[in-house]
Amino acid sequence: MSFFTKIKSIYNIKLLNQCIENNDYKGFLSSFEDLEKQDPATHNKFLKFNTHNFIENETLNELFQKNFIWVNSFSLDDVSLLNNFITKILNSSKIETNVMNFYEKTLSCLTNEDLKDYPVFNDLFLKSHYYFHKLIEKDSKKKLNILNSQSAFFEYQKKIFFTHHKLTRCFFYVVKHPYDIFLDLKKQNNSSQESLNILCNLDQRPKIVKIQHNNIERSCEENMKSWSINVSSWTNANVVSTLRGLIIRHDDLINKKEEILLDIAAHLKESGVDVNFTSNEIVNLAKSFNFSPNTENNHDSISKQDKKIIDRDCGEMLDKYFNGF
Repeated sequence: MSFFTKIKSIYNIKLLNQCIENNDYKGFLSSFEDLEKQDPATHNKFLKFNTHNFIENETLNELFQKNFIWVNSFSLDDVSLLNNFITKILNSSKIETNVMNFYEKTLSCLTNEDLKDYPVFNDLFLKSHYYFHKLIEKDSKKKLNILNSQSAFFEYQKKIFFTHHKLTRCFFYVVKHPYDIFLDLKKQNNSSQESLNILCNLDQRPKIVKIQHNNIERSCEENMKSWSINVSSWTNANVVSTLRGLIIRHDDLINKKEEILLDIAAHLKESGVDVNFTSNEIVNLAKSFNFSPNTENNHDSISKQDKKIIDRDCGEMLDKYFNGF
């Protein structure tokens, strides 16, 4: 950075801080917009360290657009069908959207300077989560984006969350039976112990997200936790209410697709997404997804000892979503 550019950056930041101190939010928004055009690097840096404060300020609502729909699950393999359902409904209403992995897209949007700040899942990483949303928003050409993640929902210092209602239109969370996930993991050439480690987070090892960017590997940690914690975090009543969540069992996506498609379309409409549909259109859309009921995994193939560990660890969430159905 040249001496002149550095002086200019200091001046711009000072001007923005003065606007905030004087409650001159109209001046702030104007100066902030100018800064983005004149000095993008300083603009991003200022955004990185202040977004979590800005988002709580009602006078700065113009900075945030509700242009994200989250489709999450403990295993990313289980969100593809729901992605297709939502995309089809949106496309039928002429709403174009991107489907992206949140952390992969974040890694691709970060500058080399940014990456130095996020070597691990640390305090700064958590504080920057809203900043990551803004980077993706700026990079995307669509007004609505579907983001996928297998991270547990988190709350940091009772102020910063995985996402925020000013950023998120709504979310969908897919719950798949832990026995099925265990068998899926074994099919990926994991041993029974390795599968249990992932499902129950027995070894406390974070998932590492990796991408290739300009022939250089970039990576970050993803806070998956165990299946039980992951499911519990996203199905929490406060999270569902605040972020307009819809919880869907994976088996129902396959075995009750007409009913689920109607629920998805209604949930999008209730969340302010301008979808137009009739029941007949949804029924016809359901028919376009041709697949048989899911009978692939045989729970009897799981040993009694492995089932005992899964039942013990998954306990309450397993009873809530599967026992009794």
